[in-house]
Amino acid sequence: MVNFGLQLHIILTNAYTLFTLFLGIWALYFVFTNRNIDGQYWGAVAVQSLLAVAIFIVTVLLTLSGRSPARWVYWLYLIYFMIVLPATYALLRGRDDRAAAMVFAGIAFFTFLANWNRAELVFANALPA
Repeated sequence: MVNFGLQLHIILTNAYTLFTLFLGIWALYFVFTNRNIDGQYWGAVAVQSLLAVAIFIVTVLLTLSGRSPARWVYWLYLIYFMIVLPATYALLRGRDDRAAAMVFAGIAFFTFLANWNRAELVFANALPA
């Protein structure tokens, strides 16, 4: 169970990282083409948030099985990843103009870099070499 859980965690984390990078590039597309953010982007934001929730659930299950993250700050990263884009949407009150696209691009790229940095905090030497 633990190896499957760790592998699932790594797969979900990699998917989240790449998905967040894609969201940032997609938001830049809206900025450079001077278009409003469309419903497909909002759906992708929801999927990204659900992916973060899935990582959180897998991490809780791994912790309950005795395999906790290497450092406690990892939990703060997980909470940030779950709420950052929905909170940005709420703070911008659903705006979909060019300025909002710039904000979403910045947040997505920052989140991508934070997730990349967090990869070092995950389960130290999680899988055997």
